[in-house]
Amino acid sequence: MLSLHGDELAIPFDFIAPSLDVMLENLNNSLFYFINATPDSAQWTISLAIFIAKDVINIVPLLAVVLWLWGPRDRVCAQTSADR
Repeated sequence: MLSLHGDELAIPFDFIAPSLDVMLENLNNSLFYFINATPDSAQWTISLAIFIAKDVINIVPLLAVVLWLWGPRDRVCAQTSADR
């Protein structure tokens, strides 16, 4: 399994990959069961989860536009004067 290449000790990826796959699969299952709603879940938590899933992603481009429009004015002036 282990081989020497020059002065380095190389460990093949297929030696590490199964343990990484198992770890990621366990993490995926844990997060799914943590997020998953049950029949006993309150209606407001389900509504909040649906809102987050559908609408919160719209905050990212909105935030980019807001930060772009309300950026520091001294930097904007320096950039426009450097172009001329």
